[in-house]
Amino acid sequence: MTLNKMQFVALMLLTATLVGVGVGWLPRFILPSNKTESRKPIAVMSPVPSSEIPSNESSKQPDAFKQSPLASDKAPVLYQGKPASVWLAQFHDCDPDYRIKAIDPLAALAVQDRSVIAALIGGLKDKDEKVLESIASSLEHLNPPVAETASALFHSGLGLSSVLFSLKKIDPKGSVTIPLAQAAMKDRQLRVRAGFTLIAFDHQAKLPIPLLVEALKESDDIRYYFLKEKEESYCICSQQLLAVWLLRQAGVEAKEATPFLVNTLRWIKDNEYDVFFTEVVKTKNRDEWLTATLIRMDPDGANAVPLLMKFLEDPEPSYRSPILVLRALGRYGEKARVAIPALREIVKNKGVIQRVSTHPSGFTSSNSWGTEARPTLSEVALEALQKIDPKAANLKERAPAESSKPATKN
Repeated sequence: MTLNKMQFVALMLLTATLVGVGVGWLPRFILPSNKTESRKPIAVMSPVPSSEIPSNESSKQPDAFKQSPLASDKAPVLYQGKPASVWLAQFHDCDPDYRIKAIDPLAALAVQDRSVIAALIGGLKDKDEKVLESIASSLEHLNPPVAETASALFHSGLGLSSVLFSLKKIDPKGSVTIPLAQAAMKDRQLRVRAGFTLIAFDHQAKLPIPLLVEALKESDDIRYYFLKEKEESYCICSQQLLAVWLLRQAGVEAKEATPFLVNTLRWIKDNEYDVFFTEVVKTKNRDEWLTATLIRMDPDGANAVPLLMKFLEDPEPSYRSPILVLRALGRYGEKARVAIPALREIVKNKGVIQRVSTHPSGFTSSNSWGTEARPTLSEVALEALQKIDPKAANLKERAPAESSKPATKN
């Protein structure tokens, strides 16, 4: 059978197809493609231990892989090679001196790790005053949270002078302290502390008379803040003395305060609280101011004079106090006639004569000798007698002269 040219070509193509399928070299584009069997080229990688292959859970935390190995293992903050945990353990030791030694390291660590500040604030519950003072001093420079720190300071066992100083630094405007003090005014145990705290932040605050009388029972030192040349300054004075000043400002009688006012005349010392008198009270004559305040609180002397007399009979009076007692009796005038015999005895008795120097500033001092006349106890007693009863002062036994000549032998 003879094939034409077209038939021959068709036969050859069919033969080639059958042979290609058998040997597997037929091009893929001629055969139908299977999409499920298609794969992307796989890169050749070196073998990796299975332990270093990240798990599915770790792959869900991309931030962990973005950090460098040093950042992911951040070293704790140290002080002298020790972490905060070591210093905190020392901070809670039973030995107060040992606790104090941990406060500065903790304060240094708190600059970078502010979580330590909470531990320092909690330490304000300590029973040791030196520990409390050290903690308060460290907190002043750490910008601690005001609300927690102010409350802890106010309720701590720190003296009021230290508390006010720290509160003024931590809460200068009193935004937390003033409401705290106002609320504590209703607390019987805290009202004196609250009252003086309120005065430190608000000079116009008025404290009730019973609170001021109660404040006269204690003699703790206190920082009183006042305006000096348009800038706030402070002085250290006695809580009793500040209470006396506030009582006088109230301008009312307070006979219940008399026993404590008389006692104030006993403890006040020479050259003590000069800044308070010159800058706050605005007087240089401290003695006159104190005795005049007593007269204002108890005008008729019914309570004051017996107390002054009892103190005058003290067999071992302090160096300073007899002068103030004598001057207070003299200011009462005829109301202190009961004191005449005792005053006459002082004038005659050379054994109780004591010299008190006068400082050029106007304050009396036992340590410095001024240029003014120095009165003796006998001379002050004579002055008091003259105010109480001039006739009683006309004694044959006058006050001893400033200098006496030695007796001559016959």
